[in-house]
Amino acid sequence: MNQRSISGRSAALFGSLILASLLTACGGGIEEGSASTSTTVDLPAATVPTANDTAPAPGTPPVAQSPVEQPPSAQIPIAEPPVAQNPVSPPPVQQAPVIASALLSWQPPTTNTDGSSLSRLAGYRIYYGTNANALTRVIDVTNPGLTSYTVGDLTSGTYYFAVSAYTTDGVEGDKSSVGSKTIS
Repeated sequence: MNQRSISGRSAALFGSLILASLLTACGGGIEEGSASTSTTVDLPAATVPTANDTAPAPGTPPVAQSPVEQPPSAQIPIAEPPVAQNPVSPPPVQQAPVIASALLSWQPPTTNTDGSSLSRLAGYRIYYGTNANALTRVIDVTNPGLTSYTVGDLTSGTYYFAVSAYTTDGVEGDKSSVGSKTIS
């Protein structure tokens, strides 16, 4: 009984050709380190003529032939190219605000506006803001013995300051001249 079979070399060549065709059709292989999903492609068994296959001479009756031996089906995993994703830009880096302080100091008053001696000093009011003509923030310093104060939590910008004194009767004197400090 004459059996024809696919030689190992022919089968390997055929499998390589099919694999090369499939890789070319799907865009080639996967780059090293890239994420991908994998698909398995079933390759059917194939028949390939061998060197022993010859055509019968003309007029020769056909010889009964046995079927060609088929190798088992092969499964070769083919990786699919990774899905391109839109890169997400990180949010812009925001600078942390500059937080600083301003140390204010003053000389305590000694007389009332009428020229009499000041005897009932109760404290000071610190006025400040970012506009020299509109000092909208006020800090009440209730200790008449203090002659300095630190204003904190100031962010970048120029700040203007003035101080006034007040008595236990609630009478407030004039504001001092305006001073300034730039925070950067």
